[in-house]
Amino acid sequence: MNYLEIIGTIVGFVYLILEYRASFYLWIAGIIMPAIYIFVYYDAGLYADVAINIYYLLIAVYGYILWTKG
Repeated sequence: MNYLEIIGTIVGFVYLILEYRASFYLWIAGIIMPAIYIFVYYDAGLYADVAINIYYLLIAVYGYILWTKG
């Protein structure tokens, strides 16, 4: 799972850059990053972290939907 952690970290940095620029694409990164970490934390047995990342994923999808509707 080491490669997933690296990809998740890179997506996290991209998310921060996009958030600073107030870009629409931050929602895409905000969906991808918790989706990756759900698998990472589940494999490590950190089930509370899995739950919080499911919440982050759902909120990112909600934010994406609101942003696209204006």
